[in-house]
Formats: sequence, C-alpha cells, structure tokens
Amino acid sequence: MKPLYWRLAWLGLLCSVFSVAAWAQDYSMLMQGDLTLDPADIDARATSPVKDQNDELCALIKVTLLGDWNNPLQLETGMVGVMAREEKATGEVWFWVPRQARNLSFKCKGYEPLALIPAKLEKGKVYRLRLCSRVGTAQQGDPLEQLFKDMIYVEGGAFQMGANNQVDPDVYLDEGPLHTMFVKSYNIGKYEVTQAQWTAVMGSNPSSFKGENLPVDNVSWDDIQSFIRKLNQQTGRTYRLPTEAEWEYAAKGGKQSKGLRYAGEDHPQYTAWYLDNAGNKSHAVGTKSPNELGLYDMCGNVWEWCQDTYRLYDAGTATDGTQYVLRGGSWGSSAKICRVTFRAYNYSSYRRSNYGFRLVLVK
Repeated sequence: MKPLYWRLAWLGLLCSVFSVAAWAQDYSMLMQGDLTLDPADIDARATSPVKDQNDELCALIKVTLLGDWNNPLQLETGMVGVMAREEKATGEVWFWVPRQARNLSFKCKGYEPLALIPAKLEKGKVYRLRLCSRVGTAQQGDPLEQLFKDMIYVEGGAFQMGANNQVDPDVYLDEGPLHTMFVKSYNIGKYEVTQAQWTAVMGSNPSSFKGENLPVDNVSWDDIQSFIRKLNQQTGRTYRLPTEAEWEYAAKGGKQSKGLRYAGEDHPQYTAWYLDNAGNKSHAVGTKSPNELGLYDMCGNVWEWCQDTYRLYDAGTATDGTQYVLRGGSWGSSAKICRVTFRAYNYSSYRRSNYGFRLVLVK
C-alpha cells in the first residue's frame, strides 16, 4: 500500500486535471508558447512575512501580463486563502500565495489555463514574477487610428530635469546640472512608432529588423520630419516629436514619478530591452513593463529622436544646429546608457538600426 502522502498527491493531481477540464469548457486555448517565463524574473525583493485571510504565511507574487490582452490575469494555485487585487493604473496584479504552493497555474480570462509552472516559494519571502506576451501589443485594424488611440495624456508641471552624482552615481557631465523645468500638458505615444504605422504613411519599410509590431528603425531625424508631414496630411491631426524636456518628464513618470533610474523601475531588466537581454535585436513594442504613466519602452528597444538640437544645460551652448537629441538607449546599450537622464545626439541625416521614435499629439 502506498504511503498516505502519495495517495494524497495522486488525489491532488486528479483534482487538478478535473479542474482544468472544467475550465476548458469556458475558455479558449492559450498555449504555453504564448507566454514566456524568464527564471531571472522570479526575484526575491523583500523578507517581510505577510499573511492571508486564514492567517497563513504567504509569498507575494507580482504578476504582469504584458500586451493588449484586454483581460485581467488570474492565478490558480489549487489552494484556499489566495487573495488578489488589480492595480489598474499599471495593469499589474498582485497575488498572495500560501507558502505551501509549489506549482502555479496561470490563466487569463477568456483562455484555457496554462500547464503548471514550477515555482519554489520560500516561507515568508516576497517574490516578483513577470510574464510577457509573446506577440506583444499586436495591433489590428487601421494602424494610424491605433496610433491615435494609444496616446497617453501627460499632465504638465514643473520637474527636476537632469541628474547629479548625489542623485545617480552613474551620471555623465552633460546630464547636469539638475535644474527645474516646466512643461505644459500634452499627449505622447504609449508605444514607439511601429513599422506597420510607418509603412501605412510612407509606403515602404526601412527597418533592419522586420516585423509589423516592431518599432520602426533605421530612420533619421530628417526622415521622421517627412513622415510627420505626411501623417498630419493623412489624418488631419498635428503630431510632432517630443521636446527633450517632454521626453524626460514622461519617462520619469510625470506627476506620478517615483524618482526611479529607469522608466518605471530601478533596474532595466524589467522595463527595457537592452544589451543584457535583447539578443542584439529590437523587440515588439509593449513587451516589457510600463512606467508610472503607462508608457512602454521609454528605456531600451530603440533610441528615440527628440525635436531639439543638443545643448549643454548650464551654458545653453548650441551645436551647429544639425545634431539632435536621442534619448532612452536601445537594444544594444548598456544599463548605464538606458537611464532616463542619459543624453545622446547625432546629425539629422544619420540612420542606424537602433534609431526610432515616438510621437506627441498636439491636436
């Protein structure tokens, strides 16, 4: 006769299979390949013990399902006492998981649950776990109408632009001095402009890395001005590149800023495609975490052109007038370069496989 714990284990497995079969009647298929789980994203962030409503010590699992799924992510552990609350401002969901749980099963409303994902949880620790949509923010319908729908309102205000070595030990000289800037309210793109959107306006795609939902790359500042003129004519709206101050204010989170080094995080792993995780290529927009304003890829993926010529903050010294600001770093940049205050610049005619942009909507 099998020991009691083996019989209980088999009983639990049978219950699990039954539950999945029952859910499948109401959920369409969501394949394991539709999500990627990076073990490096299971991150113990604190040691403060927490308890659920049954007074059981728990691990805290922070789950982010990135991409426009339009449904909340749900967590199934097969155990009682699981508490959850949705953070609507960030699209993140927090789960309190009993410490005994060793296998987590994820499901998204409208989809069949995924297979069990092993996760070793230690008593009383706080964990962070990220899930990324394989397809990112796959866009449907008119790409230019989607561009308009994806604009995020940024309430204007005063902020401290730049950095110094008291604020950030990695600061470069031209990131200072720290100074007060005021920006008016504006609307900025939730995502970098995609290849589908560029092609809809220009009729061709110059990008080195092809994919409709990848950010357009290999575009110069001059190319972008031509794109904007045609875009405004086609749509009857008024788009432009963000100023450098608008870009940094938005990247820092505007009035919701938490003073983080990267757009929404203190480590680029969660918010950026950069040298350590990008595999020397760009990725679909919106497949990392957003910042406080819900903006994606403000750090990493592709450099973003700004409207301004490059100037030193303190002297106000202009370049020859043809070198324009680039912000945010790219898939080929180190973590140090992807910080929200780092500044780069190049001539308006230069194109590179890691140069792209996002837009501001004036009206």
